[in-house]
Amino acid sequence: MAERLTPEERKRRIVAATRSMIEESGPADVTLRSVARRCGMSAPGVKHHFPSMTDLFTAVLEQWNNDEVAAVERIVAEYGDDLTLPDLADSLVRHFAGMKEVTSNFDLLEAYAMAPDHPAHEAYQQFSIRPLPITWHLVVRDYENPEAVLRMLSLVVDGLRFRWLHDPKNVDHWGDWMAVRDTLFSSFTPKSGDPRNRDRPDQ
Repeated sequence: MAERLTPEERKRRIVAATRSMIEESGPADVTLRSVARRCGMSAPGVKHHFPSMTDLFTAVLEQWNNDEVAAVERIVAEYGDDLTLPDLADSLVRHFAGMKEVTSNFDLLEAYAMAPDHPAHEAYQQFSIRPLPITWHLVVRDYENPEAVLRMLSLVVDGLRFRWLHDPKNVDHWGDWMAVRDTLFSSFTPKSGDPRNRDRPDQ
């Protein structure tokens, strides 16, 4: 006899199964039918809860985005008022390097989603990378010309992610980040008179 679940629990399990498929094998074979097989359901059963793959990808990416926010919140709690932009960047690189394959597979999904007809395209428009409030706070607090700082940081991160997509089996998140980190932060003009303005390459 089939297990009876509430609609909320069924949706949670469908999202969890879809996310696991992406994390384990990448996004290429994630379809309505493959998700249904993973869940032990029919395709119409999945569609009852998620009418389209766009809806399903949106739910998965909302969860992924919430996990990223939670990671940032843990970093903020660890450092408190001493947190700097380099601290935040280093900690996030360590976080994603600690789950290298998962990170690479979600980066690949984002690359696929650049195509307007991909079902995750709209979801990434909704959850596109944008400065988190804490990032903007640190940049404004510690650096002159904050818009330029954010633009340069975004360009460097996008460049690294593009590089990692080309050779996902040999990704070295931390090593590649350290290769550009000090040059990047030394190119920013710190505000004077604030003792928290320091870059700590040894961290």
